[in-house]
Amino acid sequence: MKYSDLANVVAWHSQSFSSAFYSQLGHGFLRHWFTSHMNAPESVSLTVSDSSGHLVGYLIGTTDQSAASGVSWQTGYITGLRGACALLARPRMWVSFLRVRVRPYAGKTIRLILRPRKGKVLSSGDGQLMYICMAPSHRCRGAGSVLLEAFVGEARRSDATRLTLVTETENVSAQRFYLRHGWTMNSSPAQAMDGRPLTRMELNLGEDAI
Repeated sequence: MKYSDLANVVAWHSQSFSSAFYSQLGHGFLRHWFTSHMNAPESVSLTVSDSSGHLVGYLIGTTDQSAASGVSWQTGYITGLRGACALLARPRMWVSFLRVRVRPYAGKTIRLILRPRKGKVLSSGDGQLMYICMAPSHRCRGAGSVLLEAFVGEARRSDATRLTLVTETENVSAQRFYLRHGWTMNSSPAQAMDGRPLTRMELNLGEDAI
């Protein structure tokens, strides 16, 4: 993914995940968030183009979620400030934010403040697929499989042993897509901050999976 791709990526993300909290914070915040992810350690940011060279989809994830989560405290504060400014400009979101997100976000902020600012973050071996999204005109045409296979290849080269993801439980078509590519269901319960049920899936990359 290149910085010149961000306009399309942000537009597709806002359309495909319109009810997501980050999408509701606006294109400016999303562009900052994607940029921060692209610059984070162990991050993977991929795009796919059609035969004419036009961008038609993107994928973002990590090859080591522990390392990727260990962003610098400066980056975390800047993202938080950008999000707070975007939220203040959207009063209609305040009630939902206070009811659903203020407690977990406060806890995350406290952990960020208390976390040592130096030292190597231990590898977990677990990568995470965060988002995969296609332009509406190119869905179900194979480009998503190209992105997913490229991500799995990058994870293997980075010595990840397992990949994980969560998807909305009602999104059966997405689950079928991942099952076709060798992912399996994880029975551990999960839910979004607003209570929506989520389904965990994983792909084993260890020696016994080869």
